Amino acid sequence: MEKLSNYTFNRANGFRLKYFFLVFLLLNFFALVAQPFLIPQPQKIELTSGYFPFSASTTFDLSNNEENQTLELLNSKIKLLFGFEINGSKPKFSENFISFQLNNELQPEEYKIKIAEKSISILYGKKAAQHAISTLVQLFYFNKNSTGASKIPCMSVEDVPVFKWRGMHLDVSRHFFPVTFIKKYIDILSLYKMNSFHWHLTDDQGWRIEIKKYPKLTSIGAWRKGSMLGRYRDHNIDTVSYGGFYTQDEIREIVSYAAARNINIVPEIEMPGHSLAALSAYPEFACIDSVFEAAKTWGVFDDVYCTKEKTFVFMEEILEEVCTLFPSEFIHIGGDEVPKTRWKTCPNCQNRIKSEGLKNEEELQSYFIRRIEKFINSKGKKIIGWDEILEGGLAPNAAVMSWRGTEGGIAAAKQKHNVVMSPGSHCYFDHYQSTPEFEPIAIGGFTPVQKVYAYDPVPTELSAEEKKFILGAQGNVWTEYITTASDVERMAVPRVIALSEVLWTPKQNCDWENFSNRLHEHQQFLKIMGINSSSSIYDVLYKSIPSDNNDYAIELQSQKSGKIYYTINGKNPTTDDQLYTKPIKLNATATLKAALFLENDSTGKLLEKKFYHSLSSGKKITFIEPPSSYYKGENGFHLVNGILESGAEIRNKCTGWCNADAEFEIDLGKICSIKKISVYYLNDKKNEIFPPQNIIFSFSKKSGGTELKNISHSNSVHINGDHVIEEFENCKARFVHVRVLNPKRITNNNSAKKDCWILLDEIHIE
Repeated sequence: MEKLSNYTFNRANGFRLKYFFLVFLLLNFFALVAQPFLIPQPQKIELTSGYFPFSASTTFDLSNNEENQTLELLNSKIKLLFGFEINGSKPKFSENFISFQLNNELQPEEYKIKIAEKSISILYGKKAAQHAISTLVQLFYFNKNSTGASKIPCMSVEDVPVFKWRGMHLDVSRHFFPVTFIKKYIDILSLYKMNSFHWHLTDDQGWRIEIKKYPKLTSIGAWRKGSMLGRYRDHNIDTVSYGGFYTQDEIREIVSYAAARNINIVPEIEMPGHSLAALSAYPEFACIDSVFEAAKTWGVFDDVYCTKEKTFVFMEEILEEVCTLFPSEFIHIGGDEVPKTRWKTCPNCQNRIKSEGLKNEEELQSYFIRRIEKFINSKGKKIIGWDEILEGGLAPNAAVMSWRGTEGGIAAAKQKHNVVMSPGSHCYFDHYQSTPEFEPIAIGGFTPVQKVYAYDPVPTELSAEEKKFILGAQGNVWTEYITTASDVERMAVPRVIALSEVLWTPKQNCDWENFSNRLHEHQQFLKIMGINSSSSIYDVLYKSIPSDNNDYAIELQSQKSGKIYYTINGKNPTTDDQLYTKPIKLNATATLKAALFLENDSTGKLLEKKFYHSLSSGKKITFIEPPSSYYKGENGFHLVNGILESGAEIRNKCTGWCNADAEFEIDLGKICSIKKISVYYLNDKKNEIFPPQNIIFSFSKKSGGTELKNISHSNSVHINGDHVIEEFENCKARFVHVRVLNPKRITNNNSAKKDCWILLDEIHIE
């Protein structure tokens, strides 16, 4: 073939070239029309000419009797989307029919779809029928016309996932959810081609699985005498009995339901920690002689299973029934957050350490896990546990679920153990997904959809051989602060959708802008499917950033591309107001309102936030006493960023000192007349965060001034906590030295000494 640079153009060649480009553009246009909204994005799609008309008259080929279940699954989605079901018939029709055919030569989760003008033919691997249904249903919906039918472009689809483990977790111990919702949760996973449901069935707050051998696990352990209301630090507990459990018949029903949708259920039975609910029913398996009850609060508790011999009999008899109920290759045994407090003083545990030649309690935990693994292996299954099971030595055949970052997963893969990545940074869907102060209460953290989509489950630290041990990843939904099924959906969706594409589609084919456009189209699809999806991708997020001239500016952004309009005059923004193009600088205190606009309509929540401006705004801060590494406050910028924090996450946006005075100097940049200084701080005595003992200000025209004022703590109250305001006369200075004295109130009643914190929010100098 000649090089393009040497190509000689004539009229005929020019016509052919124009025709070629026209066809090329048309094919690409039709490709966009045909499948722009499929999630997860298929590996390969090729368009051909023509359309397949889908309507109530379409039939399903039932020549193969095994496809009755496939038709049932397909119709369950069609009924929701179109209001009708299609009929099955054994004889093949010459036109307008759909056929499914198992092909054992394909990979288990591989499928192929061929859409012609008269038929849709699907070949699928033994675990891929539901994947094909999900793609087909999306094609039907996104090509739906005004008549209630669909006109689907002819095409061929070839598709197979990148990762073997594409999972979602659900904690039903902190809050319990009925069988109907568990099935719906499974439907959501299958709709986006996830294949693993990690069912967290036991914890300190409730035992949720019926065990015939030990009935008190559910008659006693499934119920607690109260629950926390609001945030953990508020220590507000009701006295309402709360609980529930799944019978073994219900579990079999759910397992069967999931299997039909290519969802493998991995049950989690926590051990040796997170076991208070079990100990409330059978206290003889604890280290101390006491009466226990299922925990009313969240957290980690000292009482865990003892390593006495009868405990292992207890656990094995429980797991015997669990293994019978769940066909899963893996049984999750927890293994996380195991305090060694009781083991260190327990004669049985100390004797176990000596008799087994163990070095310490960490190795005792490893011994516990190894014994359980040996039993589970004898049942033809494998264990998987949280990355703490690495401590003291990893059991021989164990798989690791890495949640405390990626380090545990990396260590396990290097030891040639299978790994499921589930780091809190990207995969914890109990975290906030938008600005915390505008969202319902959550456990903390910030994991927006875009961050989930950016996740790569394969750590770069691994060699090519070690990377093979990364099975995939999983999103986790812990329910301390998620009390209803609707809220579970809102927290999981659409983050699970983002994760589904990360795990299904090759990394080089993942693009956030493209994905967010498809996700936008899925919002109505999800609504029709009856799924409560969060609209957080449309929210306007704000951030105060350092600006020139030692000031600050307000940065706005949204996850979904669009236009952000804002006002600072008190009215709600429209497209006639200021278009956001760069960080906003204020020269006075003002309330900013902003919203994202798509096609001239506002979308998502309205951002409304007051930003304060004073002489100290954005100015340089030099620490004399450095703050704690936990509360650095962006090296002092949080003290002068113009934001008085509020809501659940205020503590994480403060600058803090532990058992020490806060001491720093603010450089105003020039000599200024100072009339008033306001110091805002967090007052949370329940958690050893106290108001200052007093505050000392010093002023100078040069760095390092002399003492001018000693101000005692004021009782004036601000919505975010307490604040001190002090006024001055005839004061001119460039440098303001601030010393906030720690009250050193580090005893709580008669308890042992505890840390005493000062957390400062903002300093305003006027």
